[in-house]
Amino acid sequence: MVRATPSVAAMAIAAHESGHAIQDAVDYTPLESRSRLAMLRSAALTYVAGVASAAGYIIYLAFLGGRWFARKPPTGAPPFKPQPAV
Repeated sequence: MVRATPSVAAMAIAAHESGHAIQDAVDYTPLESRSRLAMLRSAALTYVAGVASAAGYIIYLAFLGGRWFARKPPTGAPPFKPQPAV
């Protein structure tokens, strides 16, 4: 935990976060723009991830289906013959 550590790094982190608090208090425009951009980026990445996941699933199923249709019967095995009913 940084707040319990008496070090220069802890002081730098506290000063950095204080700067963010001040920017938020004075409605600093670049901070607001960055926040909006981050929200749009997050939404776009979520959409892209969903599409890619669905596409990957479809490609995987197509690959399995293609392998199933392209399979060859085992060699040396007699073909299936139904047994007569007794």
